[in-house]
Formats: sequence, C-alpha cells, structure tokens
Amino acid sequence: MSVQNEKRLGSLIWGGLALFAMLMVIFLTIAPRTQAQSAPGTGRAIMVSGADIAGDGSAHVLGTGVARWVQVNCAAANSAAVRLGDSNTSATRGAPMPAGGGMMLPPIPSAPTYQAPDQYYDLSKIYYYAANGDKISLVWGM
Repeated sequence: MSVQNEKRLGSLIWGGLALFAMLMVIFLTIAPRTQAQSAPGTGRAIMVSGADIAGDGSAHVLGTGVARWVQVNCAAANSAAVRLGDSNTSATRGAPMPAGGGMMLPPIPSAPTYQAPDQYYDLSKIYYYAANGDKISLVWGM
C-alpha cells in the first residue's frame, strides 16, 4: 500500500469517527428521556403501603386504584400458600406464594418511543386468596 493510500485510509477512519461522534451527540440531545415511576405531574416516586390483610378463606380484590408496580409479602407464620390471580383465584387456583414468601408484579414502563400511554396495574382486577387467619402485606408504587 502506498503512502498516499495510507493517508486516505487514515482520513476516512478519522472522518468516520467524527461522523459517529456527531450522530451520538444529536441522538442523545433529541432522544426521549425515561423517568422514574412517579405520581402524575410530580416527577417523584411514591410508595403506598396498606395495612396487613388477614385472610378469611375466600378471594378478595387486592385494592382500588392503579399502581405502576405491586409487591405482596406473606407472613412467615401463615398456615398455607396465599394465591394471587384473577377473579377465579381460589385455594387451588392462582400463583402460589408460600409462607414467608412474596411476589413482585414488576414495573410497567411507559414507552415514549412508541407514544404508548402509561401502563398501570388495576388493583381492582387483582385478587388474592388467603386461608383463615393468614396475613399478607402489600405495597405498591405510583
């Protein structure tokens, strides 16, 4: 390879790197920003905790309102698995959580690049089943 061809190749490489750097600056400047889960309009994350719930051997809704994420924990002294699921949740139906265990319904991020609306869990559509006297603790985020 001649010296002249080596100089051209070097110029092409440096030109490509400069173009890549410019494109990255442009992309980072105009790319949509994702934010932490927050209460609408506040920009701050909010965690809500409910009082311990005592089971009575039948299924009930988890709560009212909406949440970005939900965490359910079972007391270590529970006599049976707590179940979490839809309106058909029962002692034999739903996702089981053993005594001392728990379940996290993960955050649902917004999708700004797809212009999708914010997604939330509807707490009135999530049911739990806990045996009589068993307890669960609940926290959720907005």
